[in-house]
Formats: sequence, structure tokens, C-alpha cells
Amino acid sequence: MAAGAPDDELVFLPLGGSGEIGMNFNAYGYGPAHDRQWIIVDCGVLFGRESNQPGVDVLMPDIRALTENREKILGIVATHAHEDHIGAIAHLWPMLRCPVYATPFTARRWRSWATRVCWRWFAIPPMPWCRAPPVRKARCAKA
Repeated sequence: MAAGAPDDELVFLPLGGSGEIGMNFNAYGYGPAHDRQWIIVDCGVLFGRESNQPGVDVLMPDIRALTENREKILGIVATHAHEDHIGAIAHLWPMLRCPVYATPFTARRWRSWATRVCWRWFAIPPMPWCRAPPVRKARCAKA
């Protein structure tokens, strides 16, 4: 494996979901600060609770830190089809405009949900969904 440049660094930017249940949105950046590329893992929502957020139905992460350099975003990886992992894609993707990688099941589940729910509030954007490569089974050696 080739070594990176001296000023390359790996950066973790948790914009939601770390240390809580819901609103999963984590970005991983690599490269020098002036030319860092990003991969986003999940883009979810958090459902409001009447007890501590009266009148709030859904919360989404504030992604302004990434939208300023959206051309440096390589893609979103949707890990699975729960709304706390994919529920904000329809709303936030127009600000990011990058490929979305998911298994066929997750992509179909998102399209079904968005068609049923999101069309009431805004037009569903034509997004480039990319099929994630299948995971190969590995054998663990016995000790």
C-alpha cells in the first residue's frame, strides 16, 4: 500500500447519529485540508418526541460544512433501509448531488418510501443510485 502525502489526514465528521439513536450521518474525509475528499455513510432522520420537542416531527443533520465543497464528495453509502439511515436522502441529496451507493434492497425500499411519503412535500429528485458490490463470505480460521 502506498503511503499518503505528509499532509494527508483521515478526518471523521459526525453530523448525526454518533452516540444517539437516529439521524445517522457520518462523513469520512481523506487528504490535505485544502483538498480533502469525502465519503458520507448514511443520511437519516430522527423522529421528534412530544416530551422534549413538541411540534417537531422530523430532525435532519445540518450539512452546511459539506455543501460548501460538494464537488469533493465521492458519494453516500446507505448501509441499510431503516429511516434513521436513509430518511433524509430525499431532502438533503439536492444539496449534495453525489452518487448514492446501496444494496438493491435498500435502494428499492428508499424509492418505495419516497414515492409514498415525500411526493406530498416536494418533487423527488432523479438521483444516481449505484449498486453496491456484493459482500463475499469469508471463512475464519480456527485457532
